[in-house]
Amino acid sequence: MLTTSFWLCGVVEKLFDDGWRHPHKKPNPKIFFMFEVVWSLTLHTSFVSYLERIEQKGKFTVRQQIKGNQAYGWHGTRRRCMIGDDLNKLNQFCADSACATCVILTKSFDANYAGKAPGRAFLRFGRAIYTSTVSSKADDYQNSPGSQYKSLILARVVKGTPDTRKVGDKKLVAPNAGFDCVEGQVGQELNYDECCFYHNDAVRPAFLILYK
Repeated sequence: MLTTSFWLCGVVEKLFDDGWRHPHKKPNPKIFFMFEVVWSLTLHTSFVSYLERIEQKGKFTVRQQIKGNQAYGWHGTRRRCMIGDDLNKLNQFCADSACATCVILTKSFDANYAGKAPGRAFLRFGRAIYTSTVSSKADDYQNSPGSQYKSLILARVVKGTPDTRKVGDKKLVAPNAGFDCVEGQVGQELNYDECCFYHNDAVRPAFLILYK
C-alpha cells in the first residue's frame, strides 16, 4: 500500500539529489510526488526475521553501526501503468504482470525476475536484486511510457557484510561464504556503485518517487 505520509521526505529528497551524479543528466530533475510504501504483515515479518539473523551473525550494533548494516538504494524498473499520477487512485495497482513497479510495491522484490525485462539480460553480478546509491544510474533502468513522470523506487536494504568486487561475474548466485551481498565498487568496470542482493528478504520497497 502507498501512503502520502512524508515523515522522511527530506531524507529521500536529499538521497535523490545527492545521488544524481551523471554530468550529462544535469541539471537535477524535480521530484513531484513521493509515496511511502506500507508493507503487508507477511513482508514486514520476513524482513525483520532476516534482519535479526544478519545482525546476530554480524553484530553490527556492537560495533556502533546500524542494525544489520541497513541502508537505502535506488532501483529503476518498468512502470506500465500510471500508479502515483492520480492521488484519487493511489492504491489502484494494475494487474499487468509486466508492470514491475506494481509487482514490487505489492509483493516486494524477487531476484528470479532479474534480467527478464526487454534489453536487460546483462547481469554483471548474476541474478540478483540490483540497487545503487546513484539515483541517476537507476534512472537508466526506469521506464514509464504511459506517464508524464519518470519513477524510481527507493529500497530499504540489509547489507550485512558486503562482498566487495571491482570485476563482474555473471555466474554468481550468491556472495562468497561469510558475506551477505555483493557490492560493486567503482574503478575497473563500474563508473557508479551498485549493490546486489540474492536473498529476497534483504530488500523491501520503501518509497516510490515520481519526477521529471
